[in-house]
Amino acid sequence: MAIREIAYSESFKIIVSVGFDFKVMVWNPYWKDAIIKLDGHESPLVGVNCPKGLDCFITCDNKGVINVWNIKDYSCLQSFNVAGVNQVTSMRVVPKHRRLIVGSRIFKVYEYK
Repeated sequence: MAIREIAYSESFKIIVSVGFDFKVMVWNPYWKDAIIKLDGHESPLVGVNCPKGLDCFITCDNKGVINVWNIKDYSCLQSFNVAGVNQVTSMRVVPKHRRLIVGSRIFKVYEYK
């Protein structure tokens, strides 16, 4: 398992990691073992964010599948595809402007409430 990116939720005191093995891993930073391994992607993951002020975390794979996960029970709240891109290389949440930005050869910007 190779970790590609990690995110930390200050509110919930968890670390979420993603990598090349299609799994989302949730960790307690004070314990060596993962809390849970989440399925929901079918290609390597490229990004994870824990937006401040929201009870969720967001993951993205290189085929453009974005999943929004409940940070309390780890269920998948929403899943959607980024249209018009061949390979996603990055994803970032900008909480101040309530935007989700996905990078490929172009940027795709999504607004959220």
